[in-house]
Amino acid sequence: MPEIQHRFPILGNGEMSFYIGPKPPMGIVAFEPSDPYCIPGKKTNMLQTITDYKSDCFMEIAVSFSISLSEEVSLGLAKQDKMATDYLLNEVEKEKSSYTKVLDTICGLVGLRFHRQFILKPLVENSFIASGPVPISNFIGDFAEVLEPVALTQFGLDSLKSHLALFCRLDEKGRDDVSRVFQWLLRAWRERDHVAKFLYLFIPLECILGSSDEIDEETKKSINSLRNLVATSDNVETNDLLILLDRIESRFAPTLISRFEAFAQTEKIEGWEADIKAFKKYNRTRNLLLHAGKANVQSHLNIDQEARTLEDLVERYVAVYVFGNSAVYASKWRPVRGNPTKVD
Repeated sequence: MPEIQHRFPILGNGEMSFYIGPKPPMGIVAFEPSDPYCIPGKKTNMLQTITDYKSDCFMEIAVSFSISLSEEVSLGLAKQDKMATDYLLNEVEKEKSSYTKVLDTICGLVGLRFHRQFILKPLVENSFIASGPVPISNFIGDFAEVLEPVALTQFGLDSLKSHLALFCRLDEKGRDDVSRVFQWLLRAWRERDHVAKFLYLFIPLECILGSSDEIDEETKKSINSLRNLVATSDNVETNDLLILLDRIESRFAPTLISRFEAFAQTEKIEGWEADIKAFKKYNRTRNLLLHAGKANVQSHLNIDQEARTLEDLVERYVAVYVFGNSAVYASKWRPVRGNPTKVD
């Protein structure tokens, strides 16, 4: 099988090596699929290597660069001292975002111009130390959720029966509306990537908030003020300006934030005012991800915690929409609401 290997300088003191062929220079490293959940008291399969991974073709892209080290760290690295290797790997992580952009660009080029199947299955994506007695890697596996011990009680069974009976009484439209919300909530629950989960969580909320062509009162008042100002002016283009204002008005619809704010104000569940403030922040983060393409937004916040807190908010308002109240399952991961009473 033909192969290609190419090296070229990049980003100042960096060098990129690119290889496609049957024998990648750094060898073949592959892992078994990790368990998506860690169950307390049971063994979890994580970072288990595949010793005889077979494929006709591999693509290897490596970006390397030099780092100045003190004599102490250099000696520690030569002895494979853990503190020295951890220090150096942390220094590599500081530069990772710049080099990740290079890797993404090369992968995108190969996938778009040659074939996407070359880049569909990443085997390993980690930082490594190439110098020293032996190469040292910092392996990071897939996301895994730590589950809680859950037991079904008789009270729970009785409650489940009543909810199933409630579902059976829904008409066809009611079932369609509820299923549309739940299908996206289910997808968000099962998603392992925190960024994708964060984005998925907005969809069930969009489903329950719906859309409307009506303009909120504040916007309507502002447009009417502009319309009166134009109508009373001596501008020869008054008619054209009024037509333009009509077009602008037709494009003003309540934003997702304003629709959520109206819903939260109507329902007034515990912590609703804080929910409005939090949702504005989450929506801004989503806009940075979706509309501005800010892939590094997750480096400026704890996306895992953000997704967990947004999940609580979405679950409660979905419960309000479906059941008429904000009662949801108890979890140690669920953020505390309200002002808990201090117990001495």
